[in-house]
Formats: sequence, structure tokens, C-alpha cells
Amino acid sequence: MSASLDDLVSMAVFACVVDTKTFTAAAQKLGLSKSVVSARVSGLEARMGVRLLHRTTRRLSLTSEGSRLYAQCAGMISHADEAMHVAGASEPVGSIRVTAPVGFGTFQLGDMIPKFTRLYPGVRVELSLSDRNVDILSEGFDVAIRFARNLRDSSLVSVRIATDRLVVCAAPAYAMSRGIASTPWELAEHDCLLSLTLKEGGTWPFLEPSNVPIREPVRLVTDNVLALHRVLLAGMGLAMMPYSVVADDIANGHLVTMLDNYPTEDIGVYVIYAHRQQVPARVRVFLQCMKEWVGTLAWAQRA
Repeated sequence: MSASLDDLVSMAVFACVVDTKTFTAAAQKLGLSKSVVSARVSGLEARMGVRLLHRTTRRLSLTSEGSRLYAQCAGMISHADEAMHVAGASEPVGSIRVTAPVGFGTFQLGDMIPKFTRLYPGVRVELSLSDRNVDILSEGFDVAIRFARNLRDSSLVSVRIATDRLVVCAAPAYAMSRGIASTPWELAEHDCLLSLTLKEGGTWPFLEPSNVPIREPVRLVTDNVLALHRVLLAGMGLAMMPYSVVADDIANGHLVTMLDNYPTEDIGVYVIYAHRQQVPARVRVFLQCMKEWVGTLAWAQRA
């Protein structure tokens, strides 16, 4: 099925409904009546033979088919916006949607993004923080930042920009009261604070010795690195944390490290984007800024 000009208009209206979350808000933004907006979306569903939106009296939500279409529509509109500015703009313009892990986004990207937007004021960054493996194509993201020991092959382009590692650390007050673990086996004698991923692995990820079990009881298990960081600073116990998250705290003396002579596996820091023959300028400069910025960070050079 080939898309007609009328289809393209309907796709643009559909994307606006998704962005604004209601037919009423989309109608106001587009300068159309609500009935016209609704008819456009219904007509697009009829032509494609699938339901794109779940409609209730309170909210709209995307179906799986709608998610896939929205990812394509959002990209189409973004390219169209950029094309409108190309003739009169010498700098990259438009929006770039970025997804990153919660810890990295909170502790690192807060410094990088202001520098990027000062360099490229015509680019708006939309940052979403999540520790799940986001499908950037179906969810309409331009760039994903991921941490992985071994990144699985995919149809996406992945570029390793840095190396992180895990470190065992604790607040000075905890270390003074409970002592410093001198071997991985002594972790069983401490109050351990764990990320959910580490707990599910069942063993401490040291290279040597390997297969050191994580023993019960543990004081806290969480899937949120910000909560783990907060209770770690409060002296509730010790934790194995990404160095990128705690590097500043270690440098400032807010945390002390243990077991530095027992290395863990390296963790690659990757930027991932969709494979395109021509990467949009706003994405290209963001990737370049990421690489240059990470190269200046002490944790990336020492990790």
C-alpha cells in the first residue's frame, strides 16, 4: 500500500494526537475542529485496517500497531521540521529524543546537556530516563545510551564511547563502625544494599575470585539506583555501584571504596541510534558532543 498525500496529512494529525494526549489539545494545536481530528484518525485506521488508539473517557493509549506507526510518523515530522529550517539555518535544528539509564542521566547528563544546548540553541533535547531496555524504534527515540558487558547484535548502530566498572563503596561512618571488607568473601558479614539486577544474578561479579555468592540477609534490594545511592550515602550499608554514579562522591570523600584489588568486569557505555544512510544533523552533532564530553571525564578515563 502506497501512502497518498491525504494519508500523510492524517499521519501528521495522528502524531499530534499522540504528542498532545487528547483530541481536543491536538485540535487546538492544529487549528482544526475536534471532529475533523477524530475523523482523520478514524479514517487512517480504516485505511490501514488496524486500530491505532485505545479510546476511553479518561485517556488515550497506543496499540502496538499505533506505537509502530507513531515511531515512523514522529521521524517523518521531525525530518519535515528540519527541512523547513534548512534553507534559513546554518545550525542543526529540531528536537532530539534521548533515552538513558536513570543513574547516568541523573549524575552525568545533567552536565552535558546544558553544554550541548549552548552550542546548538536550535536543538531541543527531550530526555527520558529509564533502566529498562527501551525499543527506540517503536517508541520514537533518536538516541539511546546503554550500559552492557556484551551488547547483543541488532539492526541498530551502536558506538562504544566509554568504559565503566562496578565498585564496592560505603559511607565513611559505616566503614568506621563496621570495618572495611578485605576480601569478597567478607561481604557476607556486612549490611549489603543491592540493585535488583545484581540480586537476581546471585553472585558478586568479581573477575577473581568468581562465583562469590550474595548471601542473605541483605538490608535492601531496589530497582532504582537513585534510592540505592541515597541510602548508601546515609550509611545504611555497603553497595556495589557503577563508578560513573559515585565518582564525585568518592572524590569528595562522601564515600570510600573497598576491595579495589578485586576488579569486576568492564561495562561498555554505548550510544545507539537507528541505521540511516543520512543521520539527521541534530543527531550527528549530539553523538559527537557525547563522545567529546565523555572523553573529558575522570571516571571514564580511570574506570
